[in-house]
Amino acid sequence: MSPALTASSVRRRAGDVSCAVVAGAVDLLMCSDDAVGRGGVRFPGWMLPTVVVVLSGVLLLRRRRPRLVFAVQWSWGLVGIVAPHTAPFAGLLVALHAVVARRPWRESVPAAVACAVPFGVATVNAAAVSPDAPAAAAVAATAWAASVVTTVALGRAAHQAARRAALLAELAVREAEAARQAERLRLARELHDAVAHTLSGIVVQAATARVGLPGADPFATLATIESQGVRAMDELGRLVGVLRTAGPVVGDIEALVADAAGAGTPVLLEVVGTPVALDAETGLVAYRIVQEALTNARKHAGPSVPARVECRWGRRELVVVVRSGNPAGPEREDPLPSSGYGLRGLRERVDALGGRFHAGPDGDGYAVRAELPLTSESGQVPV
Repeated sequence: MSPALTASSVRRRAGDVSCAVVAGAVDLLMCSDDAVGRGGVRFPGWMLPTVVVVLSGVLLLRRRRPRLVFAVQWSWGLVGIVAPHTAPFAGLLVALHAVVARRPWRESVPAAVACAVPFGVATVNAAAVSPDAPAAAAVAATAWAASVVTTVALGRAAHQAARRAALLAELAVREAEAARQAERLRLARELHDAVAHTLSGIVVQAATARVGLPGADPFATLATIESQGVRAMDELGRLVGVLRTAGPVVGDIEALVADAAGAGTPVLLEVVGTPVALDAETGLVAYRIVQEALTNARKHAGPSVPARVECRWGRRELVVVVRSGNPAGPEREDPLPSSGYGLRGLRERVDALGGRFHAGPDGDGYAVRAELPLTSESGQVPV
């Protein structure tokens, strides 16, 4: 148990003890010094105070057993039948508050109505010893009724507060679970983006070396595989390190284009407008879009089919477009493996930023287009 919870529990128990002590003290004051009861019955002088003290201790159970504690206090409230000069009420009101605060309304109303019996006995006893019986009865009945109504109102307010606290706690649990789900999804995307793209490039290069395409330099292919493997290890290291670094950003797109060119894919990079500093997430998404599109181009169109990367900087958004041509030859009979999450993951990333994403045929080739808003966190300083 955390220290905060321990302190809260201690404060609650201290409050329960204080409430029981105060209620017991008030009821002790209501005990008559007259040991003679109705019909001449005599009580030992210690009897009624002892019962009050014992029943005050029962109030400590009111949170866990509110109905039982109320039944005990209600029964004790009938002592006025045999001891007309004794009218305990504090313990009964405390027990009524516990019922209203912790039990449904359908149980609270009967408990409040049941209080009319012991308080009615006290009203009759007060009228019997007063010179003006009707006035005394009216005053006593009004006082008891006001006490019950006030107790019910306070208990109902406590009940509503407890319900709101429970709903807030449940909402906090759901939000925490949603945050965990979002974090798992984010890590899954990063794992895919950090490794799957580079491994796909390695597979393409290995397939090129295996089939022995004309003009392909096997040593250059091995060098490309090595560099892509090193890049995959670097990004995987960042991921295993709980992504302590920001990861690739939009400025690393040039390195992607250089890697693709080194792997044999003719890629042209065009930048329109004035680049500005982006927040980490937007820059990472832009990088991943180009990475995924170039990887798909190499896998599906072939490593020798040219591609074009466009970064158009505006005042309010960055538009990233990657176009690739159709395969120069027949489609592969043994298609390269794919995780199936690439474009879908990109769409989710762009949607999360409030942007727009489209991927599909474009003239004689295929195009991936994303419009990324420049948020208030994005600077306006040229990079």
